[in-house]
Amino acid sequence: MDDVTLFCADEKSVQSLLEACKHFGKASGAKINVDKSQAKLFGRWDLCNKPLPFPIEAGLVKILGIWFGGPGAVAKSWNEHLAKVKQKLGFWSLRHLSIEGKAQVLRNDALPVLQYVTQSWPLLANVAQAVNSMVFHFVWHSKMDRVKRTVMHKEHRKGGKAVPDIPTILRAFFVCGCIRITLMNENKDHSAYRVFCFFLLPVWRRLGWDKWENATMFNWDLPWYYKEIEKFVVEFGLNCVTPSLWKPRTIHRLIRSRDTTEPGATCHPLQQQGCGKMYPPHP
Repeated sequence: MDDVTLFCADEKSVQSLLEACKHFGKASGAKINVDKSQAKLFGRWDLCNKPLPFPIEAGLVKILGIWFGGPGAVAKSWNEHLAKVKQKLGFWSLRHLSIEGKAQVLRNDALPVLQYVTQSWPLLANVAQAVNSMVFHFVWHSKMDRVKRTVMHKEHRKGGKAVPDIPTILRAFFVCGCIRITLMNENKDHSAYRVFCFFLLPVWRRLGWDKWENATMFNWDLPWYYKEIEKFVVEFGLNCVTPSLWKPRTIHRLIRSRDTTEPGATCHPLQQQGCGKMYPPHP
C-alpha cells in the first residue's frame, strides 16, 4: 500500500499498530519508510517511555493532496490546487480556442482539479473570487470582461455562452457530499455518519429534512466549514428539494434553469424540446 493514514486513540493502539507492521514486514519483506512517515498528535499524549519511530509533525499534515491539522490548512489546500489550474489554463492559452472551446477546457480539465478539494473543504469567499478572475481572464485573454459574467454563464438557448459557473458548482459539490453522507447513507453504523450527524443534525432540523431524535447526540455550535451548507441552501432557495435529489449535476441544473432569457436569444430547432422550464421558479 501507499499513502496509508491511520488513526490511533491511545498509546496502546500505537504499539499495536507497530507490532502489526512488524509482523507484516517479516512475512512480506516490506518495511516502513520511516523517513517518509510522520505522526500528528491531537490532544494530550505521553510517549516518553515508548517514543514513536516516526517524526512528530507540529504543523500541518498532507493526506492525499489535501492539508489538515490546524489553521491555514484550508487556504493552503485551495491555493495549491488553484496554482495547478492556473498552470493548465496557461498551457491552453497558447492555443487559439473559441469561447465554446475554452468552456469545454474549463469544464473538463480545470473543474475536476478543484472538485477534489471540495471532498474535504468548502469553497472560501476569496478563493471563489480568485477562481472567477482566473476563469474570465482565460476566456477573454484579458483582465477586462466584454460581456457580463452572469450572461456568460447562461446556456446558449438563453443567450449565453455556457461558461461553467465554477464557484457555484464547487459549493454544490461540497453541500451535496455532506447531505448524501448523512441523510442518504444506509450504513448508519459508519463512524463518518455519526460524526456528520453530531454536527449537522440541527441544520437538517431547521431545514425540515430530518426528524428530531433525542437519542442522537448533536452539537449546536456548528463549525465554520459546515455553515456553508445552510447558507447555500437558503441563498438559492433549495429548502423544498428533497435530500434524494441532492446530486451536484441536478442541483446545478436547477439553479441554471432559473436564468432568464436574454433579449434576442434564439433556440435552435433541435433544442426546442428542451426550451421549457424543468423546475419551478425561484420562490
